[in-house]
Amino acid sequence: MKFFIILLVCSLISQICFCQSKEQTSDISSQNSRQQIIHNVSGIDTVCNFDPIAVGNRWVYLAAEGYTDPYQVDYSYCIKEVLQETQINNKTYKVIKNNWPYISVQPIEYERIDTVTGMVYLLDDNNKEFPADSLQAKPNDFFYASRLGLYGTACDSLIYSILFDSLRQTHSYHIPQWMSGSSIFYYLTYGIGISYWVTYPLRPKIAGIYSDLSSVTLQLKGCVINGVLYGDTNYYKYTGIKVNNTVNNFNLSQNFPNPFNPSTRIKYSLAKGENVTLKIYDVLGREIETLVNGYQSSGSYEIEFAPKSLSDGVYIYRLQAGNNYLLKKMIYLK
Repeated sequence: MKFFIILLVCSLISQICFCQSKEQTSDISSQNSRQQIIHNVSGIDTVCNFDPIAVGNRWVYLAAEGYTDPYQVDYSYCIKEVLQETQINNKTYKVIKNNWPYISVQPIEYERIDTVTGMVYLLDDNNKEFPADSLQAKPNDFFYASRLGLYGTACDSLIYSILFDSLRQTHSYHIPQWMSGSSIFYYLTYGIGISYWVTYPLRPKIAGIYSDLSSVTLQLKGCVINGVLYGDTNYYKYTGIKVNNTVNNFNLSQNFPNPFNPSTRIKYSLAKGENVTLKIYDVLGREIETLVNGYQSSGSYEIEFAPKSLSDGVYIYRLQAGNNYLLKKMIYLK
């Protein structure tokens, strides 16, 4: 009898040990699974999303060009767009069109991302590849690569910033001593790409003399990434605004040229800072387009109106600043 009791106890102990071993194996498997998920989140596929260059992606930036003498800020829109893929030297590059001002970025770039290292490569004028960026850089890293093809780049910090109503991870980089002591700072934002770019101070020599252009800032206003729209990409409403803070009256000038096609320029001045609207109406009083809507400081402004689709005829443009308004007629001819 004692023998059977001993066998029963041993059997129970064996079952308990087996269950504990099974639970431990399950826990280890679960931990490995979680570690794999964490690894995937920080893996190379995710890192490449800091520079999403799929064909069809496009970015619209508001560019501010600052001058020192006299003080003036010129505004314009800058566009970056991925046009297509191409094969060069047995490697696949994305063809990217830019119209960024004063920062030595070529109108057409050829870019690829090494999906093993996270390095970004560009081609120079001789189709020779050079390292341009590191998507896996960590804070305080310095690497010998630059989007301008010169010097190196430092990764200053890895932060979280709110962009298009979402909290996104953002790398902060800078390229020191680019030109005549100037530095370039830019952000790469997860799922978006370059969200901010500033060159300061920018004082290039022209014929041996420093120009009055002191800085260029590009602020992302909107983009289309993998078919999804973020922000506002309707840059065609106007292609440029110029500001000069040296006037003392409220005035609206006649557009020039007039009649016009495809575009015309409108100048106006503000005696003081106001909430300003500049709108286009047809002769029946129906609003066609809003060119300006927001606060503006005192100064002279110049804006280009380039409608995409407009019928022949007479139109009215109305400037309102605070409780004051002015309006004039213009003629559009196809």
